[in-house]
Amino acid sequence: MNNPFDPKEIEARAKAFSDKVIHGVTDTLEKAGLAGDSSGSSNQFSNQLDGIQQEIKNNLEAQFTAFLQKMDVVTREDYELQRAMLTQALHRIETLEKAIDEITAIQDRSDSNS
Repeated sequence: MNNPFDPKEIEARAKAFSDKVIHGVTDTLEKAGLAGDSSGSSNQFSNQLDGIQQEIKNNLEAQFTAFLQKMDVVTREDYELQRAMLTQALHRIETLEKAIDEITAIQDRSDSNS
């Protein structure tokens, strides 16, 4: 399964969405007879659609980025680094606990021999 927070996945979804919007707008305008085949107006219309598509893509990317920042998502690399540090810290705690238990046992034997 794809990671929904992967920037490439977000970009792909944004492009797919903007393509659908542009396709829908184009179809609607053609049905309304506003997107004729005359070369001058057709080129101008096509350029306007390209501009709209880019604007939609930029807005969606900005919204997705803002959404992810609000979620405070970490990268896989950061997650793995924190996981390794936690594992190391837990190992050190276990080692210290064993050392404390040994010292306590020695002290208890010393107290019982007195």
